[in-house]
Amino acid sequence: MGRAKTYSRDTLVERAMELFWSHGFQGTSTADLVEHLGVNRYSVYAEFGSKQGLFRAAMALYQRRVTLRFRELEGPSAGLDEIAALLDFLATEAAEPWAGRGCFLCNVATECAPHDDSSRDFVHGYVDGIRGAFLNALSNAQARGDLEPGVSCEDHSHMLTSTVLGFWVLMRARVDHGLLVGAARAAREQLDRLRV
Repeated sequence: MGRAKTYSRDTLVERAMELFWSHGFQGTSTADLVEHLGVNRYSVYAEFGSKQGLFRAAMALYQRRVTLRFRELEGPSAGLDEIAALLDFLATEAAEPWAGRGCFLCNVATECAPHDDSSRDFVHGYVDGIRGAFLNALSNAQARGDLEPGVSCEDHSHMLTSTVLGFWVLMRARVDHGLLVGAARAAREQLDRLRV
């Protein structure tokens, strides 16, 4: 009879996500994972199959968590005010001490996605989800007459998605906080110019 697990799978994924987020896939060895997770190598492989399997579980957890931030943009009443609130939140977040880690999946986009299909698929799904949330809020605003009728909601959802993802990449690079606050402010001003 096999021994009962002495760990929670969810806890392992949470801890692994933190390690991968801080150090990247290549910068995190299996030995690092074993030490940080507090389980033996056999348990990691039995639960996830490989380091890559654990990495995929960590990416999925992060994607679910960040998607919650965009939930306000996905409802039928979402509009320009919800987008503005998100931009304000990002400007505030950029000043937090932990902000230097940036966005885990943006980090994956630059480290792994160029040469790893699984990572690329996660990143593409993540970007599509964010773009879809912006598109929903913009389309709602236009349908209510809050947005100029000639404005391309599709193009502006692309612009906002690129702005947010670029914002997170610059956080990882630890650029001056004032640059990020200014970028968020300019994005808000651009949004205000589109209002009817």
